[in-house]
Amino acid sequence: MALALLEEGCIVATKGKTEAVVRLESISIDGYRSCRGTTFLPNADLSALIGINGAGKTNVLQGIRLLDQRRSRGARRVTEELSRSGSVEVTAWLRVDGAKVGLRVALSLLDSGRRSDEFVSVNELWQLEAFTGSKTWTPMPPAALLRDGSRAAESVDSQFILFESEMIRYDARHRNYDKFDASILRNKAAIDALVAVSEFRSGISYYSASQFTDPSRCPSSFEVDEEGRLNEPYLPGSGSAHLRFLHDLYGLRRSNEGLYAEYCRFVSRQQLGLISRLTWKEIELSSSTAEVRSSGPVKKIKKRKTLVVPKVQIGTSHITFNQLSEGTFKTLALAFYIITDSSKFLMIEEPEVCVHHGLLRRIVETIKAYSHRKQTIISTHSDLLVDDLEPKHVFVVEMTTSGTRVTGLDGWLDKGGREALHSYLAESGPLGEYWRSGGLT
Repeated sequence: MALALLEEGCIVATKGKTEAVVRLESISIDGYRSCRGTTFLPNADLSALIGINGAGKTNVLQGIRLLDQRRSRGARRVTEELSRSGSVEVTAWLRVDGAKVGLRVALSLLDSGRRSDEFVSVNELWQLEAFTGSKTWTPMPPAALLRDGSRAAESVDSQFILFESEMIRYDARHRNYDKFDASILRNKAAIDALVAVSEFRSGISYYSASQFTDPSRCPSSFEVDEEGRLNEPYLPGSGSAHLRFLHDLYGLRRSNEGLYAEYCRFVSRQQLGLISRLTWKEIELSSSTAEVRSSGPVKKIKKRKTLVVPKVQIGTSHITFNQLSEGTFKTLALAFYIITDSSKFLMIEEPEVCVHHGLLRRIVETIKAYSHRKQTIISTHSDLLVDDLEPKHVFVVEMTTSGTRVTGLDGWLDKGGREALHSYLAESGPLGEYWRSGGLT
């Protein structure tokens, strides 16, 4: 159940409402790896992080991922075998249809010897001055309690009681909800903004540089049930990004023929020139099982499953995905997620890895085109990629004595450097070539 306040005009965000435009305007990351007081003001559509190895580009991307509320739901208590690696604070300012919303996330991360981050505790505070007139940072209920509920309350006091009872189910032991002012729940504009930001945070997608390398890890087939869901042992948790890509591609073919056809045209000989066509061989399998019903005898039910064998046609050859070259496979996967990923915020680490130079420009143009729909950040070492970008899209990442620093080109170059860059772009060549010539070092 969720908390819904329908009295006195307090109505939560409703279905059918025009989707709010949310953009990350600035983010400050403190205490996370090399990010110590690191501030980044991304472009509203596309931002590219450039810098030498070890400057902290990946740390900035991973620091932004800490905003993804899906990753914090598994926060757990520290055991004797594990220790805290320290506290991290991430402060983000977002624009929601032009209104400014602040979010401050304080996290304790776990040092467990693993490469991935594990959360011990998460505390969130919000600043909603644009809607309330107050600069106070305050805790708020999860958007799930504000968005889909149908329960009504008779007064602010009863609203707060309902809220507290609901929070038991959402494991609020790490949050300071005793400081929450329930009267804000009557502010429809504030609630709509909170829901929009929550959906933005739940739509953060990240693709690492190595995610789609080594196509040999891709299975030659997989099984699905009648609903198209993966069967054991093919579940994504036990597989790889390669399997998820195949299953997502298969799912798109079943659910959205138009978008699937658009993707196939894009990667075909007509445009990217990667493949001739995709084929899917489906072999129907069946198995029987038994279900015991308390109101009657054992009833046998039949569950059907399908073995799916995807293949790629290149010229006259039909091959499985694990026989593709690394560059072709990664380009197919990247193009798929750039076009079809419904996320609100997309991050891609080094999209040039394993991608042929001849294809890279098309990938960059695709990223640029779709960045108007979803804010996108990439990191890169490729001057060829930077060739197709404008100075406003490029941010220099440096390692300083105080940690990682991110600076837009206009702020990073002095007056003479800016004049030299503008002169070069007007008379000589593109931005990546200026980088190659040493103009950005």
